[in-house]
Amino acid sequence: MSKIASLALAGLIVFACASCGKSSPAPAKTEAAAPAAPAIPPEVQAAADAALGSETEVLADGDLAKNGHQQVLAINRLKGNPEKALAGTLVTRVAVIENDGGAWKEVFRCDEHLKNANGYLGGTPLAGVAGWRFQSE
Repeated sequence: MSKIASLALAGLIVFACASCGKSSPAPAKTEAAAPAAPAIPPEVQAAADAALGSETEVLADGDLAKNGHQQVLAINRLKGNPEKALAGTLVTRVAVIENDGGAWKEVFRCDEHLKNANGYLGGTPLAGVAGWRFQSE
């Protein structure tokens, strides 16, 4: 993955991950049923499980960075219910992994800090963060 594509993907994820401590208005409820999620191929789920553990959920897979490589966006959901409803998905960890010639490698991780393959990303909170709110549009 090129350095620019990696930074662009990391920037996209950084803007999508927001600290749980912030509040936002609850989204309006709709009557329409959500479409069924497509089935995740077993090899993609196995790669996500290797990156984040057995309780990993794959949110998206495919050429997410538009660089010709397959990427996977995987999360570990926060267990338990928050006291007040928050928009988005509450997570403890997020990872973006990429298939590079048959080998899966991690290109971005959001756990207590934001990290890429080269280390910690600038703008990360100094203290560790226990949970994140993940939103996408």
